[in-house]
Amino acid sequence: MPHVPEWSLRKAGTDFLVFGEGELTFCELVRTLRYGGDLSSILGILYLDDDERVVKTGFRPLIRDLNELPIPAYDLMPRISHRKGASLFQNSFNIEKGRGCVDTCNFCAIWTQMGEWKTGSPQARYRVKSPERVVREMEILHRQYGYHNFMFVDGTFNLDASWNNEWSDQILSRGWEDIAWYGFFRADTFQKEHERGGVKKLVKTGLHWYLVGVERKEADDYEFLSKHNYNPTMMQSMFDTLRIDYPEEVRHATFLIGLPNDNREKLKRLFDYAVTLRPDFIAFQTISPEPGTTLWNQALEEGWLEEKGMDELKDFYWWQPVMRTQHLTMQEMVELANE
Repeated sequence: MPHVPEWSLRKAGTDFLVFGEGELTFCELVRTLRYGGDLSSILGILYLDDDERVVKTGFRPLIRDLNELPIPAYDLMPRISHRKGASLFQNSFNIEKGRGCVDTCNFCAIWTQMGEWKTGSPQARYRVKSPERVVREMEILHRQYGYHNFMFVDGTFNLDASWNNEWSDQILSRGWEDIAWYGFFRADTFQKEHERGGVKKLVKTGLHWYLVGVERKEADDYEFLSKHNYNPTMMQSMFDTLRIDYPEEVRHATFLIGLPNDNREKLKRLFDYAVTLRPDFIAFQTISPEPGTTLWNQALEEGWLEEKGMDELKDFYWWQPVMRTQHLTMQEMVELANE
């Protein structure tokens, strides 16, 4: 992984690491390896030179217009027509609307991986494909491969109401009555989109599963997480509206536990709060600082990480705690998450 180059290149035996968006970088790397050329001139890679020193070639600028990327070669994907049982969200196919985010949550790899790194540290950036392009990809998957369900992997689907409106019009014009889709949504844009009728329109297009990262309740926790514009009043209003006005929607709320100052009493209050929101599905996940996130750097500096080393990266998957708290052991965190 490019955020831990010493381990990846030396211990894991990786030949090259691609940093940031890989489409252009990877193609240039393959051409250079195949036909010859100067590896150090390829922006966005890391590798070991002849003296076993890590070479960083610099940041490759982001792809500003995602429409320039070719439509994925779905026909080259192995067994694409036989993978319909491979997703949590009712046999859906993952699809991308855009990249990045406008927020800077310290635990999130989306905005760091897909953000701007030209200054040496991540800067939040958000870009989207055009509505026409996204509909075209859905159309191929629907007509050629028989997919009816889609999971949008974007961290925040509902940032741009005008984009959503135009995309909804195109979906509705096709009369796809058997389409269902799922996505990740921000809470701070919900009310305005609801009042404008945008949420109702999205539901008509087949929106079925509304997933929101609530994370916490208290303001100091949101401050620690660098998650902005969220508060309990907003959350309660959103979940109430979803339950009353859009009863067909699955209301999915996720929460993070394992912050440095968490104790049993604080987590009990968080659990009680989660229930008051009355979601259909609740997930409590132990916070795992993935390499490259700002929380990862903070955890290294503060000595919060369990002394496992990079060989244990398999544990960084949000169900097994890897970060110490001031009041709870790792085992206690597991027990509380299961409870």
